[in-house]
Amino acid sequence: MSSRIHLYRPHRTNSEDLEAIVVGREPVLREILERLRRWEPGTTRQHYLIIGPRGIGKTYLLRLVEHRIRQSAELRKKWYPISFPEESFRVTKVSDLLINMLRILSEETQAADIQKMYEQARYDQDEARVVDLSLDTLRSFSQMMGRGILLMVENVNRMFEKQIKHRSEIHLLRKILIEEEWLWIICTSPTYLNAVTQPEEPLFEFFQVQRLKELSPDEQQQMLYKLAVFYKNTRFEAYLRQFQSRFQALYHFTGGSPRLTVMMYDLVANQNIRDVQIELDSLLDQITPFYQGRMGDISEQEGMLLEAMSLLSEGCSPTELAKEVRLPGENVRALLSRLEKGGYVHREKRRQKKTVYIISERFFRIWHQMNNSRQAHGRVQYLLEFFTSWYSTREERDQIWRELQTEFQHGLKRGDGERVEDIAEYMKYVAEISEGRERFEREFDRLRQLVSSSEYQVDQAFAELDLRHQEDGDYFVSKGYFLAHDLDHHEAALSAFQRAVELKPGDIIPYFNVAVALDKLGRSEEARNAYRQAKDYLYSQRTRAQTESEDQNVLLEVLREGTDSSLVRIAAYLIGRSKSLVVIPTLSSIIQTAKLATRRQHCATALGLLGSEDAISVLCEALPDREPIVRGSAATALGHIGSERAVEPLIGCLQDTGSNVRGSAATALGRIGSERAVEPLIVCLQDTGSNVRGSAAAALGRIGSERAVEPLIPCLQDSEGNVRSSTIFALGKICSEQSLPELGIVFAEVLNQMKEQPREQAVPIAQVLLRAAFRTAHLEMIQHSLNCVRDHFVDAELICRPYQVALEYLRSDRDPAIMERQHPEMREAVQILVETFDKGRLHATSPLAPSSLAYTSHIEV
Repeated sequence: MSSRIHLYRPHRTNSEDLEAIVVGREPVLREILERLRRWEPGTTRQHYLIIGPRGIGKTYLLRLVEHRIRQSAELRKKWYPISFPEESFRVTKVSDLLINMLRILSEETQAADIQKMYEQARYDQDEARVVDLSLDTLRSFSQMMGRGILLMVENVNRMFEKQIKHRSEIHLLRKILIEEEWLWIICTSPTYLNAVTQPEEPLFEFFQVQRLKELSPDEQQQMLYKLAVFYKNTRFEAYLRQFQSRFQALYHFTGGSPRLTVMMYDLVANQNIRDVQIELDSLLDQITPFYQGRMGDISEQEGMLLEAMSLLSEGCSPTELAKEVRLPGENVRALLSRLEKGGYVHREKRRQKKTVYIISERFFRIWHQMNNSRQAHGRVQYLLEFFTSWYSTREERDQIWRELQTEFQHGLKRGDGERVEDIAEYMKYVAEISEGRERFEREFDRLRQLVSSSEYQVDQAFAELDLRHQEDGDYFVSKGYFLAHDLDHHEAALSAFQRAVELKPGDIIPYFNVAVALDKLGRSEEARNAYRQAKDYLYSQRTRAQTESEDQNVLLEVLREGTDSSLVRIAAYLIGRSKSLVVIPTLSSIIQTAKLATRRQHCATALGLLGSEDAISVLCEALPDREPIVRGSAATALGHIGSERAVEPLIGCLQDTGSNVRGSAATALGRIGSERAVEPLIVCLQDTGSNVRGSAAAALGRIGSERAVEPLIPCLQDSEGNVRSSTIFALGKICSEQSLPELGIVFAEVLNQMKEQPREQAVPIAQVLLRAAFRTAHLEMIQHSLNCVRDHFVDAELICRPYQVALEYLRSDRDPAIMERQHPEMREAVQILVETFDKGRLHATSPLAPSSLAYTSHIEV
């Protein structure tokens, strides 16, 4: 079985596969095959012309005719099918047609006498002799085999009206088809053609014309189910049954075209959006000359009316069209009447007996839509409209988003870069059709996925988003949160938050995040002023004097009684940042008595940020709280305090029923850094929750125990991307925590473990280890790391080159001449490593504990 139904190359699709999905064509097939079955030499023949637009299945129909002839013993004894290629540009005379029949026959039969006649005819300059020689050979073959020849030719409209220039040639073809009783022809054309419809033409009423119609809604539904069975996609079968209402949307956007139906199946079942975009562009390019010709056959005003109809909702009244095209109603009615006579439009009665006009050929309408708006923000407009209809509710968008996230991670695990790109592009469309903050959430979640998977550059993505949302403060809050939380770019985050303050001057969220960003950057005085602005906002919600002595009372009041969850959360952070230990008793009382779980949760957060061991007892008492969010926050708070007294209670939390609690406990143990937690955390590497596995890996990296290296190695193959990225971080961190002699041992152990892994996985690990060495800001350690990598890779110089250049640059006291002789890409890579080195040096001397501060956002990420 073929792995795929080929949309534009039917000859590459197995005939059995076409049989598996055929829908709505059996009546035409039965009629043609029955006539072929009844044929006997000397009896009347009926040549066929199959009419239908691009994508309607004309080529597939001919393939099925040929396949059923070859599969039927009875038909196989009567007919030998010869199929011309879909594009036969070299046929300009009847002699060309006959020579090509000889060529195909000689290639298929390998008969020496036919090959000889073909070679003789193809170079003969005497047209009459070529025709006679070719017909004699074909006639002899038919008589010898006792079989007629069934000739199947596609796109005869071009052959009859453009390629064969002389009417005498058409007369000759008619004469041959009448006299040669062994020859039967089936042709296809995308439209009716003058050569067979005009009384003065030689082929007038010569063919039995069969018009292939679009699939009905029921037939399209049947075809989708057949495709799901063909591809053994049981999940999509269930999906179709769950969302029956979506068939109407699908039919609207495919117009019953079998080709578009297969295309849209591939889109919604497999998210193969890049292939669909290529197919749509290819289809547009194919049908454009044909439809341009059709538009050239009507007046300018008729063309304007058709285009307007295609861009409006299907089914327009003359009054609606008159308004759209700014023409008098009587003019529009006259134009519609002419278009109806030409078969371009037809009338239908709708509700309340309202008459509307519809473009007769749905594919013609789709062509107008695609041709008029091919791109929107880098997306195909036709597909955007389809996605909008297909995923019309938040619930449906949430479901497909979860599926896309899972498939994205599976693609990463398999190392399938094309699949990852496909899913990322599909995510673009789902984000594009989302509304308000939902769009921000999806856009930044997509970037988060990409950044976690590779060295993805987000500048270009941000440039587009900034332009589109330049006046939306919520967008800049989300952008700042993403930059700070996911990329650790606090300077850029500060700019985003400051822009949000300008756009949302009455919202505390931007003010608070500006303060946090300034604090992260070590700009303490500016941070204090920004925190004051955040407090002022809180005070503005209360009629209280803003004296220093009342600061904590106002914040505690918000924490105790506030109804705005964002304000309660910020009040908790501000209380924690104050480092005023006098509030501990009040916070302890709130966490023990508050009915709302979120209030107890934020109290735990505040206690953790205070950082006092006086809060350990009450936080340990909160670990068995009935709500997982409280237990998780209590565990996190204990990690912020960082006392060894909390190690045993937190190890107990690793058995909690809530995965968020287990993950928070693992993170907290990593922050405390106790060697007692190493073995329990190693056990957590097998946890069912990916967040727990990822947190345990990161925690082991923070602790820096060499014992964790071997258990961490298998986690590089984990199915979830967050676990793999945490494992890479952990291995790099363990290396950077070692003293110089131990570092060599750990490096060697990690690289030895990676020997059995594919090179595409081992090389990124080596690069992570080298970056970890640069984070230590220790030149000897960097050199030792490079030596370790060189000992374990044959092509180590390719891997080590930028790291070696960066080391030389640092050792030379940053001699600019070293950078000047590098190509631009190398300079950029070296600069990143130098910045990593500088950050490591800054971190080693900075009094600020970054984990003690946290941003907040309107969007729960």
